[in-house]
Amino acid sequence: MLTLGLAAEDWSAWYRLFSEGRFDGEKAGEVLVEESLKHVGAEDLYVVAVDGTQTPRTSQKMEGSSWLHNPLSPVFNRGIRRAQRWFNGSWLLPGEEGYSRALPLRFIPAFTEKACRQRTEPCKEWEAAVLFLAWLRAQFARLGRGRQRLLVVADGSYDTLNLWKHLPEQVILLARSAKNRVLYHLLPEGSHGNRKYGDRAPTPQDFWRLRKGWE
Repeated sequence: MLTLGLAAEDWSAWYRLFSEGRFDGEKAGEVLVEESLKHVGAEDLYVVAVDGTQTPRTSQKMEGSSWLHNPLSPVFNRGIRRAQRWFNGSWLLPGEEGYSRALPLRFIPAFTEKACRQRTEPCKEWEAAVLFLAWLRAQFARLGRGRQRLLVVADGSYDTLNLWKHLPEQVILLARSAKNRVLYHLLPEGSHGNRKYGDRAPTPQDFWRLRKGWE
């Protein structure tokens, strides 16, 4: 009503609108995914970015609110603020005239263990990512794109063992990693014995030093 310039008028006639059920974000996401597939070929990569975000709050009783690190505070003096934490999964649109945009598909509550909760279970960011990716793969299957390849771009907070373990099929995760991360090659085909890994691989910082760069 404020956007329409009607805030100062009688709004009793709007009760019918206000009495409707709550907005169903999951249903809206299904529509967005269906529309987005019109712009992505069946053989192309469908690219999404995942991240956590916060909604600042002042109430200490609101569902999901808790004390979190304030991302607006300087790195040399980190502060806290009251906020709700969410997981955001967004489709990265194909580049056009040198620009690309991110279209949010789903926001999933990622409230912490210490948050005020009555209806919502606590959820870590990697757990929300698994829920989002499983939901997205289900949408692909529903729309006849069960073999659609999915590339997920994430920051270092998603480079966790649990997320790697629970990645759905046909999903590629590209996450920022620590420069000294210990990496191993896969075992050669036909290997026997109790070994789970192949030979030690170079660390990310070793790849940086290669003249040809990382591919």
